Amino acid sequence: MAALGDPGPLKRWPELAEPFKERLESLLIERSEEGLWDLDQSVGQDLAMAVIDAQDFYCFLKREGGILPKRGKRMLAEWIESAERTALDEEAAALLRRFLKRFPLPPKDCLAIVAVPMSFTEESILAAAVGPLTTVDVQWPQLQPGEPALAEIAQLDAGAPSDRLKRQFERLNVRVEIPSIGELSVSRRIDECWRVVIDIGRDDEEPPEIELVRLGNLPARSVKDSAERWLVDLRPWQHMQRLRLMEAPLVVSFPNGCRLRVR
Repeated sequence: MAALGDPGPLKRWPELAEPFKERLESLLIERSEEGLWDLDQSVGQDLAMAVIDAQDFYCFLKREGGILPKRGKRMLAEWIESAERTALDEEAAALLRRFLKRFPLPPKDCLAIVAVPMSFTEESILAAAVGPLTTVDVQWPQLQPGEPALAEIAQLDAGAPSDRLKRQFERLNVRVEIPSIGELSVSRRIDECWRVVIDIGRDDEEPPEIELVRLGNLPARSVKDSAERWLVDLRPWQHMQRLRLMEAPLVVSFPNGCRLRVR
């Protein structure tokens, strides 16, 4: 409503939320997790509504992000990023077009998937017209024979990551050749705060330009003082979800249309 020129109801939200202020962060995290689940599990009308929910919270986050608790704000951002990458079916795309026609949001307040909703079929036709996406598939170096699997160790580390878990997850300086970019060095590790640290660089050269880095469905954020470094924060997730994400493929997208997938 604020995006459509009626900021009155939004101005009242701090007053309405006052009784829940002690739980605001956990409520935002819970709502974001529900939204992520809906995006992953829904089809048709339900999928369109899941995207519209993310659109609503995008407008909310833009206006009130400065006063929201950090973890709640971070989870909202991850939910919104996931909505932007959602593959729509024909019914969901059609309903989003009707939604935007009825509620003509200003471009600055509109998610790209709502502004230009395209079904998976339409995206496939467009992709075929512009040529196939080049994907470079690489595997992380395997564990030594007899070493316990990451899943086996991680199940025992419900607190802070142990040194043993860190060693098992760590992969350093994996060499990868990307068309028209050259050889890259890719590393991953997990720090004591359950953050996956990803480094993508080149020897004696500027780091490559990168469009997107994600671990499974979670987008990474770039580190301001290090052009090679990206972070994926696993702290908001439950322990078994962290384990699943740690085992998910690392995907890096480049502006030239190439994509690197390491698993």
